[in-house]
Amino acid sequence: MSGTLVLYISQPSEDAQQTVNAFTAAYPDVQVEWVRDGTTAMMARLEAEFVAGNPQLDVLLIADMVTMEGLEARDRLLAYPDADVPAYNPAIMDPEGYYFSTKLITTGIV
Repeated sequence: MSGTLVLYISQPSEDAQQTVNAFTAAYPDVQVEWVRDGTTAMMARLEAEFVAGNPQLDVLLIADMVTMEGLEARDRLLAYPDADVPAYNPAIMDPEGYYFSTKLITTGIV
């Protein structure tokens, strides 16, 4: 895999950099361009891009399931049904693969 991946992310900057570093370690031929802001600001930017008919991102990483549900309801997400997610709680993911939780199952209680 090679090319450029555009990531919109709402994690704190240090966490965002760790996410990007882990990705680029696994995919060294992919250049990651990332934009980091709070979820509200990120969604305002994304909505403006949708209105203009030109969304710029490839991946959205935010921690707000309600926002993800809204994006799915507006047909703004692509499904990834083959994602490798058995370590994650299916109760807080979309069953068709439109968005995924990042909360690991570490005990029987999540």
